[in-house]
Amino acid sequence: QTQLKLAEIQVKQAQRRLDLAIVKAPIDGIVSLVNTKVGETVGTQPVLGVVDLSQYHIDITVDEIDVAKVQLGQEVDVTLDSLPGVEVKGNVDRIAPTATTVNGVVSYNVRVLIAKTDAR
Repeated sequence: QTQLKLAEIQVKQAQRRLDLAIVKAPIDGIVSLVNTKVGETVGTQPVLGVVDLSQYHIDITVDEIDVAKVQLGQEVDVTLDSLPGVEVKGNVDRIAPTATTVNGVVSYNVRVLIAKTDAR
């Protein structure tokens, strides 16, 4: 009886150690960055970077002359040099309230949410 109790305690302790060794992310995604090594003790700092695949977005700059034509929720067609011949749909999610100036060019940062069609 005593040996059985001891074995049960050892199993619970082993399960607790295993539970503490598992790293869980708050979202589904793909690991994009590892900030630790096998066997290393970690603290409260992030140990992994995870890319959220539930929604894609593109941050673009829009010239000050054209930004008046851009509205929140507006549907846009997106093409990328890295995917020639592919066009995806998106919607304007955010327009920066203030402009940025780089080399004398005034523009606004705009975020476009991409409709998730495939993982290209």
